[in-house]
Amino acid sequence: MKLVLQIASFKINIVPKRHIPKHSAEYFQDIASRFGSTDTESPVDFSLTVSGLDAVEMPKNTVGLRYGIVSAESEGRLFLENEHCRNCLDPGKKELRVAFKSPEHEKADRIFMSQLRYLVSYLTIESGGIPLHCTAAARNGKAAVLYGPSQSGKSTIAGILKPDWRIFNDEYNVVLPENGVYRVYATPFTNPETLKSCENGDSVVNNLYYIVKSRGRVVAEQMRFRDKYLSVLQSMYITATSQLQAELLMNNALALCTQCRIERLYFAKSPRVSDYLINHNT
Repeated sequence: MKLVLQIASFKINIVPKRHIPKHSAEYFQDIASRFGSTDTESPVDFSLTVSGLDAVEMPKNTVGLRYGIVSAESEGRLFLENEHCRNCLDPGKKELRVAFKSPEHEKADRIFMSQLRYLVSYLTIESGGIPLHCTAAARNGKAAVLYGPSQSGKSTIAGILKPDWRIFNDEYNVVLPENGVYRVYATPFTNPETLKSCENGDSVVNNLYYIVKSRGRVVAEQMRFRDKYLSVLQSMYITATSQLQAELLMNNALALCTQCRIERLYFAKSPRVSDYLINHNT
């Protein structure tokens, strides 16, 4: 089985071997129908290879990270390990090799998708972009990117905006610089049921909104630059695994905050949020 995905501007070759989790088959089919690349001839940007556990041997100089993850670097390669799998990111070979500890795990499909998401986040950062925990919605060729902490109302807003807006994803989208502007791209990284109602697309970013729950009316206010910067850093969908990656994250966030308009949006569960965004996203 060979599958080439086009996620944002990245072509990723999925190379499942016999160790691919069997629970992923149906999920794979849905993702392939939405994000499968029709161009299988031109070079890919990266490959994600699923292999046996013995194919990824962790170096001894590991460092503990968040969420029970340990990491190590060796000869330009980055190794990560958690309770479910090990992986080796090799920029020289343009390959992320993933080895499952329990391929029959009932949540193996989610674990696999987390590895694919990590790869997309890595490529996004290397390209000067931001992997953002956000809802992205487009109307008339312009996108509103609504980001913020969990339970702030991003998915609720996505539901209110349908069907007048194109909803890319209500959980994770990629924001990339392109020809002097920023574009937001859909990704497949949300739960399978939500994915069915989302659209694979991209659009020029017009505004970004940091969502704050409110019981009053829908209103937006300007943010201090420091607050913009910190809010973007806190909403990135990746944990830096090296000093170089941390520096790239900070520089990319700084560039985004400098170029794009970002407002704090106080959101009350009301259809008026659609009217507000229509009036201000022009």
